[in-house]
Amino acid sequence: MFQRITLRSNKTKEQMEDNIRLSANRYVDIKTEIDDSGALKLGRKNAPPVLSGFIPVFVGTISSDEQGVALRGYFRFHMLAIGLLMGFIGTSLLNLLRIFAESSSSGMFSDPRILFELQFSGICVLVSIFAWMGGKPFREHMRVFLLENFNPQENEST
Repeated sequence: MFQRITLRSNKTKEQMEDNIRLSANRYVDIKTEIDDSGALKLGRKNAPPVLSGFIPVFVGTISSDEQGVALRGYFRFHMLAIGLLMGFIGTSLLNLLRIFAESSSSGMFSDPRILFELQFSGICVLVSIFAWMGGKPFREHMRVFLLENFNPQENEST
């Protein structure tokens, strides 16, 4: 799910950051943030506020080494969406533990609350899987954006 990408170029770090900023002007739907330490974050501009947490985000770092410049990063959801899903699943699991602690051993699995909590956790996991699959076109779009800025013959994606 958290797909890692490593891209290399023989340009300097400053040239790569400038190329990414200039290239971002051509892509009107990609929001680009680069700070002074070389941290790069790509997202979607003007995303709908309700569903923007499930739109893919690329987070990486641009670093210099003896071979040139390397970009290492990965795709993920927005941190608010991750926190919300983890909160839902965590609350459901805590409720399951509480139900198991309160129930007697003979009637433990006959409690309908157990089925509800298991279904709720399953739905949360399925929502995240379908949202990840739905974000594939935009992840590919961001990958093309990144590949444009690096030498394609030197790149490898893992």
